[in-house]
Amino acid sequence: MSTIKTNQLAHTANGAATYTLPQTDGSSGQVLQTNGSGALSWVTLPTDTNDNTWVKLSTIDASNSANVSFTDSITGAFDTYTTYAVAVADLRPVTDDVTLRMRLFDSSGEFSSGEYSTHVHAFTDGDHGYNGASQFQLTRHGIGNNTSGSIIYEDLMGLWYFNGFPSNKRLKIIGHSVNKSNSSSTMVANIGGTVNNHNAVTALKFFMSSGNIALGKFTLYGIKQ
Repeated sequence: MSTIKTNQLAHTANGAATYTLPQTDGSSGQVLQTNGSGALSWVTLPTDTNDNTWVKLSTIDASNSANVSFTDSITGAFDTYTTYAVAVADLRPVTDDVTLRMRLFDSSGEFSSGEYSTHVHAFTDGDHGYNGASQFQLTRHGIGNNTSGSIIYEDLMGLWYFNGFPSNKRLKIIGHSVNKSNSSSTMVANIGGTVNNHNAVTALKFFMSSGNIALGKFTLYGIKQ
């Protein structure tokens, strides 16, 4: 059986076309590509960029922290994806019975004007609006901090989605959380909100209504669309 050398000319079965093969072999997995004029070359097929819809950008383990902030110094934040998400797990406050809040930063720094509006639906006591506030309110009821040795009785987990980071957009938030109150009752809240600020968002800052964050894992994701 004969073989075709890489510097030979290969022909179609009917002799209608002639192709010039590359002078050297390609890498493993590469395929031949034509330039439309008979010259062939080795190319690497592009990988599927949608094989990982959620891209983890940063994880912060809080320990007696005044706040947790994700900034645009993180690769991929906040100019790569249309939508971002922040997941929080095992959040316990230093101060008992406090709520979780959030503010944005722009080119002028921390935005604390009374332009935030959050709508909260709590399964224990219905709908509540926090308009003209200086931050988003991510929970309705306070989070407890009761422990006994290594046992943590009261903490929070939550997931919030964000959109509207570029300039001339307004940041929007939607999400939900569950926590134990300082009486160890289960509290569930769904929230949505907007803020009247059209500057590009450069950071997200999470903090308690009073006191530090004793413990908690915060993870920022970019979501491919």
